[in-house]
Amino acid sequence: MQDLKHVLNAECQKYVSLVVSMRHGKQRWLEVDEATGSKVDVTASKLAAFEETVRALRQMIEDLDASEYLACRPTKDWHFDA
Repeated sequence: MQDLKHVLNAECQKYVSLVVSMRHGKQRWLEVDEATGSKVDVTASKLAAFEETVRALRQMIEDLDASEYLACRPTKDWHFDA
């Protein structure tokens, strides 16, 4: 489970850096409009989606911390007698 927590933290940090750079105007998100072929700035909608992703990842991390699974699961030091 620590591996899962590590992966979630890494993903969260990735999205946080994207959100920060988009808020500071350092990064823009452009998509090509299929009808016109012109580039359209969709930064605002992507920013909202990335912020929601950060919230969801943080909630998953909190849920993982709150669960007793990490505290009560067997470790590799345990030995089971047959």
